[in-house]
Amino acid sequence: MVLSQDLKLKLKKLFEEKKFDEVEFLIENQIKDEDKSAGILNLLGASKINKNKSDKINLISGLSDFERGFLKEKETKNGLICLQNFIKTAVDLYDIDKSDLILNKVFEHFNKAKIFWKYDKRLFIEMIRVFRRLNSVDQIVLLYEDIIRNKDFSIGNLCSYIYFKNFQKDWSQEKFLEYGRFLNTQIRNVGVDLLPKIRKSNGEKIKIGFLSADLRGEHSITYFLKDILVNYDKEIFSVVLISNQEIDDDTFAKLSEKVDENINISSLSDIEALKLLRNLKIDILIDLMGVTSEQRIELLNLRIAPVQILWLGYCNTLGIKNMDYIIADKNLIYENEKKHYSEKVLFLPEIWNAHSGLTIKRKEKIFPHTKNGFITFGSFNNFNKINETVVKTWSNVIKKIHNSKLVLKTSTRIQTKKRLYELFKKYGVDKSIIFLDHKDTYKDHLELYNNIDIALDTFPYNGVTTSFEAIWMSVPVLTMRGFNFKSRCGESINKNLNLDELIAENENDYILKASNLAKDKILLSKISNKIYSSCLSSPLFDTKKFSKNFFKLLKEVYN
Repeated sequence: MVLSQDLKLKLKKLFEEKKFDEVEFLIENQIKDEDKSAGILNLLGASKINKNKSDKINLISGLSDFERGFLKEKETKNGLICLQNFIKTAVDLYDIDKSDLILNKVFEHFNKAKIFWKYDKRLFIEMIRVFRRLNSVDQIVLLYEDIIRNKDFSIGNLCSYIYFKNFQKDWSQEKFLEYGRFLNTQIRNVGVDLLPKIRKSNGEKIKIGFLSADLRGEHSITYFLKDILVNYDKEIFSVVLISNQEIDDDTFAKLSEKVDENINISSLSDIEALKLLRNLKIDILIDLMGVTSEQRIELLNLRIAPVQILWLGYCNTLGIKNMDYIIADKNLIYENEKKHYSEKVLFLPEIWNAHSGLTIKRKEKIFPHTKNGFITFGSFNNFNKINETVVKTWSNVIKKIHNSKLVLKTSTRIQTKKRLYELFKKYGVDKSIIFLDHKDTYKDHLELYNNIDIALDTFPYNGVTTSFEAIWMSVPVLTMRGFNFKSRCGESINKNLNLDELIAENENDYILKASNLAKDKILLSKISNKIYSSCLSSPLFDTKKFSKNFFKLLKEVYN
């Protein structure tokens, strides 16, 4: 049966009017199954899902329609669209019930499609969503490389690619600079002639703007920022918070109470946002995102303020011409390495950031090994940071310490343990690994550190917030010396605690230091007691001193 043009137009009109029940009724009752093309099945599936995108039954039913459409027309454009929607829906369903059967179907159909289609950007983007759930950074990078090789990328795609390369070991700092400069060449200066000129405030106060999409919930950025917003000299500085998050929650409201102005630009185009922000006459703009989160690279490259500084959210060079400075410390970027960062490096005297502290009460460490009779290692870092080299190194540590355990908990809800479990199984220690679920409350998350004897840092992408959390809970953190800013964060943290003995030179030294610390319970206790007694007065948590140094640095830059 060939569908009449009238019926096609009617279905399209009803869908556009969001009358999804009517679309579903017409398709199910007026079109025979054998006459339902991929295009019609796609419309049917989309109608079911759009009625309630969080309803599991609707997702399953819509998923079935998309699959039927793809299998019916694998080599047509409509069939490909059905597959794209199938993968998108499968990910949404996977987020609800974590069924591997769903993802197995995704891989089966994706492999079929690649035989005929070879390359399709939207299909690849949907598969990147799948691999993000599986924390398969290597696969994510390969898909982005295909997109870039086909010259089919957006600025956001390129930013994401650079971001994920931070998790791998194969890029030197020179390579990050090279790709940052390539990113710079791809940013268009559309509409720049229509913008108001960049002007200093020329007032009595220096106006500082902080730009972020992460000023919400329990996001780690907020713990490093909130004391900055309390401890600035209001006679000298004026502060504006610039939010790029879709919804500003209670956290943003509380942060906003501490500053002079706040503004949300998430719904504004680059030109609209720049008109608004330039008219605020911000003297120094501090970007807290870089290529992470809901970045606004194009805004930054068109320039918001006379001085623009990268700090905190992204610990690497951006490479774009209008990012003037990056804030670091001398443990992170060495003098002879400044040439590998496009920004001028501003060095804080001790550490590049300081944590505002946690509400959970601190106490001397009671080691779980005294009760369990075995050593428990732990890492609560984002699973993306746990690459195969890290797994191999940790596995060798576990093998050296009889009956030891390793507790892992990801910092994000969307990730699964599947890839890591298979890797630890490959190295023969899977029975020693304990995976913990994401905790609903931050307090419950912090309490888990009471079950850890020794925290193991990831490399080359170190933990930051998790290291500060562990130290607050008097848990020693073993890290490894790195080669650039983002891989030396653990090094800077331990150096500022005067705990150089917890900085390994390489993987073999990491294994040796971890096993020696696990065997020497007196040394372990001594280090923990040192952390307990001195960390609050150290640069890690002395936010008043840090704020003084931070704003002194900004004043020097302004002058």
